[in-house]
Amino acid sequence: MEAKNQKKDAGAAHCQTDKNWLKRISSLKMEIFLSLVLALIILLALLTHKPGRYKPIHLENAAEVSPYLTYKLADLFNNAQLDKPFNMLIEQKGLNDIVARGQWPVVFKPVTISAPSAVFAPKQIYLMATVQLSGLPTVATVKAEPLIDKNGLIVFNVQSVMLGSVPVTTLARNIARKITDYQLKDFDPDSWERRLWRGLLDNEPVEPTFKIYHDTVRITKVTIENEKLTLLMEPVPEED
Repeated sequence: MEAKNQKKDAGAAHCQTDKNWLKRISSLKMEIFLSLVLALIILLALLTHKPGRYKPIHLENAAEVSPYLTYKLADLFNNAQLDKPFNMLIEQKGLNDIVARGQWPVVFKPVTISAPSAVFAPKQIYLMATVQLSGLPTVATVKAEPLIDKNGLIVFNVQSVMLGSVPVTTLARNIARKITDYQLKDFDPDSWERRLWRGLLDNEPVEPTFKIYHDTVRITKVTIENEKLTLLMEPVPEED
């Protein structure tokens, strides 16, 4: 009889141990689940964070040509014909007026880009836009510190790409590379368009010369201050 009671007690203890293990496993599963939910909430909060400097403009007459663009193009053409160095001042407000009149949104499935905006800060440019990723809205921010290197070439010097507060520089470059490879598939590998995108995606130095009608000018200095960008341009002599 005593042996039976001992066996019964042992069985009850074993059963109780099994129940304790089940409780611990259930508790662990709940902790993991809650941790994943919390991590997802934090990630969504970081992704949907709106930078304070992001203030895209909304125009009622967006279909009209930008008065600022008309003025700046005339200024550029006139100065290029003078055959001497000149400064090209680009104001943040004016640039955003030009950009806001573009054909937005732009769709690169599964990415939709809209409401672009640029911010000039000392030595830095922030390019921002609203990005829809499979229905999730976030603000993409590209930070760059462009400069003219010792060889006279422009380096865009892209420092980072953020979605909200989440750094995604490598991922963004890979996605952008695939998009541009497709969009520029018919362009020569050494074309200006290809070289420009390599400069943006891989920080490769780019020749900063371009033609304005019959004149060729070269950017020799880039100065970025609060709300304005100044480009020093010099005429390029024609080859005999």
